[in-house]
Amino acid sequence: MKKFVFLAHGTMERTPEFLEAQRVWWSSMQGHVIDSGNPLTNGHDVTATGGVC
Repeated sequence: MKKFVFLAHGTMERTPEFLEAQRVWWSSMQGHVIDSGNPLTNGHDVTATGGVC
């Protein structure tokens, strides 16, 4: 069975509407998730030239 990694990047305002939409989305795919893992934090952006922001 193939496994995939889902990565999300960015910052969004976490309004009540956003949180509800996110909850509904996760609920709709929960039966297909094998390992929800842990969130990645403290990451860095890498520029096209290899620099780290």
